[in-house]
Formats: sequence, structure tokens, C-alpha cells
Amino acid sequence: MADKIERLEDVTINNEYIKNRINLIEYESFEQITPLLPINQSSCKIFSASLGKSKTFVCLKSLKQSYFNNKNTDRNVIERFLNELTILSKLTHKNVVKILGLCRDPINDSMFLVMQYANGGSLRQHLQRDYSRLTWSDKKRIVKDIAIGLNYIHNEGISHRNLNPDNILVHDGHIMITNFGSSDNELGALTLDGTIPFIEPLYLQDRRYQRDKRSDIYSLGVIMYEVSSGRPPFELTGANFRLLLQLILNGDRESAITPGTPFQYVQLYRHCWNGDPNKRPTIEQTLEKLEKINLESSIRDSGCRYKFESPPNLPFLDTTMTTPFISPRVDSIGWRNSIHEIGGSNNQRNLNYLNPSESKL
Repeated sequence: MADKIERLEDVTINNEYIKNRINLIEYESFEQITPLLPINQSSCKIFSASLGKSKTFVCLKSLKQSYFNNKNTDRNVIERFLNELTILSKLTHKNVVKILGLCRDPINDSMFLVMQYANGGSLRQHLQRDYSRLTWSDKKRIVKDIAIGLNYIHNEGISHRNLNPDNILVHDGHIMITNFGSSDNELGALTLDGTIPFIEPLYLQDRRYQRDKRSDIYSLGVIMYEVSSGRPPFELTGANFRLLLQLILNGDRESAITPGTPFQYVQLYRHCWNGDPNKRPTIEQTLEKLEKINLESSIRDSGCRYKFESPPNLPFLDTTMTTPFISPRVDSIGWRNSIHEIGGSNNQRNLNYLNPSESKL
């Protein structure tokens, strides 16, 4: 048996160790290689390309060579990466993007993950482009497809841990989950920017927290909100990430309800984003409740606003923290009051956080 891989650059078509584990594709097999993202706007290069005689369109996603080729990198890092890639490449489901293999550009030694191509972009792009044309049947189908895909990977013993609208793709109107896997490697790199509202609050508080399937349920709940409203959660906070973290860690969730949203749908996404992971539904329970949602029973008043209980044993933020600047637009929907409540006593503040099951719409 050949020696194990110590560097990603050792991954070649003729390497015996991985021949039967991962599909390695000759770079020369690709034609019409076209950037899907501006090269200078992202550290990750993503291309579309046609593959082989079938001319099937695929997606090429670059892997960070500097990370894997660093001499100080533990050789086990490469092995873990390849092991995980082997597992993920075996997943086959209509609601999960298929990983086809790896390829290497011989000119500059760049490594690429080869994946199924999606012609409709991300879910967020889809909502921004087509939201006005979506019926509630369409929205329910979108969420159900996400939940079905999530159920599949959970049953395979995999947690996504970075589920958000940019990691959900649309192909011919069909929904597919992508970028799943451990968040500390190339398959699911985590960025604390626009994804903050979708991240497990306990992880935002402490990066040592081990996210799991319950964390995916939290993310799904926030995605359900975006599907219902057509806009990102906490959109009015802009780039004020400090304010956003304060709001989330102190129990705030998006509470404006888009008129026409089914009553049971709101109940479900509020149940999913509960601050206590143990109080969230499983993916099986979520699917069951999705099936039972009555689209005819909808909410007409969008003026409701509620807070939710904080995660268990999660200390409130330092009361000496300076209140961040909040724009008049944000203040107009009442978040300034929410921030000032942080300065009160713990007992008084705890009175402000209601269990989702106790909220009345």
C-alpha cells in the first residue's frame, strides 16, 4: 500500500493511496472554464466548466493551497480532509449538491473541488430575484426541500454547521444544499460576517462550543424567516456586527411578520431558533410540522414583536459595554430600547425573555 498523503500537492491522478477513495479528474477534461465570481472579490475562486464528451456543466471551487502546503501543517489535517471528502463524495440525494471529485491545475498547482453545477445561483439570489413571484406553496416547497436534504445528511451522521442561504443552491427551480462538512476545513469554511444571524448563538458566545444537528435546526429556522420575508434577517443593522451580536446573544430574533405568512409556519421557525438547543425540534419533527402547515390560516398583522429566551447558562453581555450607534432606521423598529434593556438588572432582564411556546401571535 502506498504511503499516506502528507501534502495536498501529492494528490495526483496516479497516486495509488487515493485512487479508490476519491475521483480525481484530469484538468484537461474541462472546457469553457468561466468565473462565477469576480476573481478579485473573493478569496475562493469558483468557476463553471463543461466536463468531458458529455459537456456536462460542473462547478470548480478552489481550495486554499497555502493552508494545505504549509510545512507546519499537521499531516493528519490532510488525512482528515481526504477522509471527509471521501465520505461526502458518496452522498447522493436530489437535495444535496453532488461532489464529483478533485482536480489540479498543472500550470499553477491550484486544487479544485469539482461539484454539481446549479444554474439558479444561491437561495438568497433566488429570493432577491424572484421573491415577488413566489406563492406560499412555492415558499413551503423551498423550505421542505431544504429540510429533506438536511434530514438526509443528518441520517448519514453529518451536521452541516454552516447552513445559510448562500450555501443553498437552486438548479432549474430545484433546491440543493452545498458546502456541508466541518467548519474548520476547506469544505465548510466559516466566516463571521453576513452569516452571523444563521449561526448557533452558543457558538457565537464561545467558539469552543461543538455545533451539531441542533445547530442546523437553528439555522433552518432563520432561513425560514428569510424565505417568508424575502429579506435577510436583521437587515437594518447593516454592517454593525457588534450590534447584531448583542441582539442575538441577548435573545432578540427577527419578529416582524410578513402579512400572509401562515400562522403555523411562524410557530415552527420560532420553535427552530429557540436559544436552548434542547428545545428545538429534530429534523424529523420539523418535516412533520411542515407537512401539516395550513396555508389558508395566515397572519394579517405584521406589527408583532417578541423576544425569546436566551441560551442556557449563557451570561449576559457586560453591562458596562458602550451602547453602539444605532441608525434612525434601526431605532424606528425599537431595537434601541432592546439594547438599553441590557443595562438593567439580570432579574429584570430575564422578565423580558419569553419562551417561544408562550408567545401569542
